[in-house]
Amino acid sequence: MYQVLVAAVLCGCMALSRSQCIGPCNPGNTCQSGYTCSSSGECCKDNCKATGPCIGPGGTSCPTGQTCLSGECCQVPACVSLGPCSTGDQCPTNSVCVNGECCGVCGALGACVNGECPSGYVCTGNQCRKYCSTNSCSGSCTLTASTIDCSCCPCGGVWNEWSSWSTCSGAACNTCGTITRNRICASDACQCPCEGPTSEEQSCTVTGVWSAWSSPSACNDTCGACGVSTQTRTCTTPSCPCTGASTLTTSCGLTPCVYPKHSCCSPYSAGVYNENIQCGPIPASPTDAPPTSCNCCLVGGTWSEWASTGTCTDVCGSCGTIQQTRTCTSASSNCPCTGSTTRTIYCNIVPCQYPRNSCCNSMTAMSVNGAIICGPQPSYADLTPVTSGCLPTGCCPSEGVWSTWSSPSACNDTCGSCGVITRTRTCMTTTNGCPCTGDSTMYTPCATKPCTYPRMSCCGTYKAMAVRGQHICGPLPANTIDEPPGPLTCAAVR
Repeated sequence: MYQVLVAAVLCGCMALSRSQCIGPCNPGNTCQSGYTCSSSGECCKDNCKATGPCIGPGGTSCPTGQTCLSGECCQVPACVSLGPCSTGDQCPTNSVCVNGECCGVCGALGACVNGECPSGYVCTGNQCRKYCSTNSCSGSCTLTASTIDCSCCPCGGVWNEWSSWSTCSGAACNTCGTITRNRICASDACQCPCEGPTSEEQSCTVTGVWSAWSSPSACNDTCGACGVSTQTRTCTTPSCPCTGASTLTTSCGLTPCVYPKHSCCSPYSAGVYNENIQCGPIPASPTDAPPTSCNCCLVGGTWSEWASTGTCTDVCGSCGTIQQTRTCTSASSNCPCTGSTTRTIYCNIVPCQYPRNSCCNSMTAMSVNGAIICGPQPSYADLTPVTSGCLPTGCCPSEGVWSTWSSPSACNDTCGSCGVITRTRTCMTTTNGCPCTGDSTMYTPCATKPCTYPRMSCCGTYKAMAVRGQHICGPLPANTIDEPPGPLTCAAVR
């Protein structure tokens, strides 16, 4: 049962046994001297290695870095701040006011105790953290990539901004290629994983590639935005012309001139720009046009990210499900997608508390990436082509393009090479009118150890034999090895 008794004390950070607890807390979560209200709602004996009695007016103060607990000054661990405070009454349950900050109490927002945390918190990275947002999470908080708070794991994680699109790459000039962009999971630093892809790609027309801009030349004037600074770049692909300008000219010397010169050269005027008094407004530097799309389709099409619809049907234990949908964003360009538009996943995967069973659907409580969940969770991985890129216009690649093989199924028997493990794959180009050659299902014998009486030792044509010192039912077929995927070159007109 996922039932935890955690000490709501800052000192020692120890779990308390029930023999040290004397009964329920008083109104206001208070207890008699020498006892503290624990997260279970009971008054439990303090396990504080005190540095001495509390001092100051009324005996309620302690030296910096310590807090007064039941009349004793106790050392304070690293504070997980829940916000400012002036008195303990302003802090949430399971926290105390220390040096003007509400600090989470050990076991509530501190180290996990035997891999477990109080209700509403999840052990992630050996720290008890609250999950925020909706669906499979509880509580609420607002986090961005610039304000990560490791006391709170946002549902779905927090992504950094997408990078700029890469240069269009492909087989030859003026043919179809691809551009990519990437992003990084900012909350990985808190061991809070992100949901969604780390990269995206789109089709484009291959053009020339520019070098980086040179350093700007020295400004040819000193004030009034009267001067100019020049940068240049070179087309690095002589056989494939570049699009855009090779020279960039920028106004410089932006500080207004002094009398007798005019303050600013035309068409600029003095004003406050970017919090400085200067001549402006300076026009933005021109940028290259984005890569042009081309009449080709990415293998498998381009999907939107999965989005949940509705709410989870239960609150814990992987007992509930939620439906997610996605859209084929490339369909409007006559590029179909391969895969399903809907799926149903388990949600609220944190184990339930007593008296409910910890987990549903034949799952058990386990630690995954530092978090206690009900698992193992099924794989929700999307189809991935063995060769990515842009399908040639008007024709099909040799043998089509398969997805990677799925994870193996469980063996359906226990001995005698009677069972099989199944893997499947999907033709990613069928929707484009390009069939694949080869099998979509792979069967591999499993449970190869001979059976015991009264079962026959081996199934089918297999015989008991010794192979490399092991008794098995064989001979086993050779493992199937896929040929390495070829390039997306035109093989047949469609």
